[in-house]
Amino acid sequence: MILRTWRTTLAPGTEDVYDAFARTRSRRMFQDAPGCDGFVFAVGDGLDREVVTFWRDAAALATFEASDHYRATVEALVATGCLAAVGDVTVRRVETAADHWWRTPPAPASRPARLEDAEQLMDVERSAMTAALPHVFPPDEYPYPSAAVLARWRHELAEPAVDVRVVDDPDGLRRLVAFVAWRGERVLHLGVRPEHWRTGLGTTLLAEATATAQRPALWVLAENHRARQVYEHRGWRPTGRTQRAEFPPYPTEIELELVRG
Repeated sequence: MILRTWRTTLAPGTEDVYDAFARTRSRRMFQDAPGCDGFVFAVGDGLDREVVTFWRDAAALATFEASDHYRATVEALVATGCLAAVGDVTVRRVETAADHWWRTPPAPASRPARLEDAEQLMDVERSAMTAALPHVFPPDEYPYPSAAVLARWRHELAEPAVDVRVVDDPDGLRRLVAFVAWRGERVLHLGVRPEHWRTGLGTTLLAEATATAQRPALWVLAENHRARQVYEHRGWRPTGRTQRAEFPPYPTEIELELVRG
């Protein structure tokens, strides 16, 4: 983005004339100028004034400064007798929230899971569950059932009716960082490595899994407060159905359904 600053000093006693001109004619000029993304009329000490304008790029500013509209407006302002001096202009490139480097980077693209991803899927699930649910599965009493979960993943990866999407580590490490699995309209599993929480990965994958579903549903542990907060913030609501979880100590799961609209 290009920032253009024009500074001037007013002739004594002309403040009201200048300010009225800025509010009306100058404002309309900037509003009508292609590529002008904003403007500020600043009042300095005493008779000092500044006009700061923001431009999409240098080409847009050059087009503006060469326009008949701009030249006519400057001539009209000079004719009012407000200016003790023509003033000076500075132009510089600035970075703002609108510029690409400030934006949140897009979530890494997902891909279909392969049979050889089974161990990595188990590892992502284990890291997420260990970090989020020690109050539900105390590790000293209930070690993570790695073998059983790995067997389940191998079975589901081989099942044609189950879709599994995964995200590879964006840093180039040879590992997965997130996954989602679903069968029809039911989301079966969703997991993100703890170091990638709050990056939007889970939300993106969940949206991918439910994009065409009319009434998507899933099971979540009743005591998984973090996950429930995320789901419910995005419109998922309890259906009233419950069941026991797959592994000891068999905590209660509740069913959530996405309420669209």
